[in-house]
Amino acid sequence: YNFVLGCQPQAFSFERWEVLNALEMARGAAQGRPRIKFTTIAEMIRALEAETPQR
Repeated sequence: YNFVLGCQPQAFSFERWEVLNALEMARGAAQGRPRIKFTTIAEMIRALEAETPQR
């Protein structure tokens, strides 16, 4: 995974994908849908940053 991050700094782990998955499902549930997908990498990164506590 560290090698991948060296080549693709915007990559994220399976655990982070699970967070995105839960966020998409929550967005959908709010509108009575199964999920609302994030459609850009920028959206995904913003969503993950909003969910990550600041250190």
